Amino acid sequence: MPTTGFEPIPPTPAPRIRAVPAWVDDPRVNVVLFLATLFSTTYAGVDLVLQDGVQRGFAGHLRILSTGLPFSLSLLAILLTHELGHYFVGKIHGVRVTLPFFVPVPGLIGTMGAVILMRSPVMTRRALLDIGAAGPLAGMAVAVPLMAVGLHLSHLAPLREQGGIGIGESLLVHLLADLFAPRAGQGQMLIGHPLFIAAWFGFLVTAINLLPIGQLDGGHVAYAVLGRRQHRLALGLMVLLAILAFWFYGWFIWLLILTLMGPAHPPLLDPEPRLDPLRRAVALVTLAVLVLTFMPVPFRFYP
Repeated sequence: MPTTGFEPIPPTPAPRIRAVPAWVDDPRVNVVLFLATLFSTTYAGVDLVLQDGVQRGFAGHLRILSTGLPFSLSLLAILLTHELGHYFVGKIHGVRVTLPFFVPVPGLIGTMGAVILMRSPVMTRRALLDIGAAGPLAGMAVAVPLMAVGLHLSHLAPLREQGGIGIGESLLVHLLADLFAPRAGQGQMLIGHPLFIAAWFGFLVTAINLLPIGQLDGGHVAYAVLGRRQHRLALGLMVLLAILAFWFYGWFIWLLILTLMGPAHPPLLDPEPRLDPLRRAVALVTLAVLVLTFMPVPFRFYP
C-alpha cells in the first residue's frame, strides 16, 4: 500500500485528576476565606482614611469599618475578576479548576491575593496561553477604570517635609494620571483616593503575575509561545530582579519565592508546534500589559 507521508496521530491521553484534600472542593471554604479577606482588606482600608476624633461605640466602629469598604471592594473586585478569568477559560478548555481561594493576611492591604487550583493538567499550548492570559486581562479590565475614577477623586495637599513611604509609578499610572488626576502645583502632593490605591495594588499584582517565570501567569504565556526557551527568559528576568533588589529589597523576597517555585515551566502533555495568529496577538497584548504596569521600585522609603 502506498504511504501518504503522514504519521498517525496518537490519541491524546485523558487528563488525570490530581488528588487533593476534600476541603478543596467544598465551596463553603471559598466563601469563608472570601468573607475573612473582605474583613481584613476593609480593616486595612480604614488605615488609609481614618482620622482622629472618630466616634466610639458600636455605631462608631461600624462607621469606621465603612470607610474601608471603597478600598476593599475595589481590590477584591480586581482580584476576583482576575481569578474568574482563569476559572471560566479553564472550564472552556476542559480543565478541572477550583473556585478562587482568597488569602486573608493582617497587614498592609489585608490579603496576599487569591489563587485557583488546577485539578487536571493543561494539555495544549492554546489552552495554556488562553488560561494564563485570561486572568490578568480580565483583572485589568476592572483595574483601569477604577484607577481613572480614583485619580479623579484624589485631592491635593501641602507637601510633607517629614519622611514616609512613596509609591512607584508605572507607565500606565503616569499616563492615566496625566489624563485624570488634578494638577499638583509647587509645594503640593497628590493624596490618593482609596479607589486609586486599590487599583495601584491591582496593577502591581498584575505585573508580578505576568513575569514570564515558572507557573506565574506570565510563565504560562511565555511557555505557550517559546516552549523550552521560556527557561532562559525566566533566568534573565530573575537576574534583572536581583539587580533591582538593591533599590527595593522586596524583590529579594520574590526571588526566593520564584527560586523555590522554579524558573522553568513544566512541559505540556500535547504541545502543538505553533500558535495561531490570534493567540500570538494575545501574547503580545499581555507583554504590553507587563511593560505598562511593571514598577522597578514599587515603594520608596524617605527618612
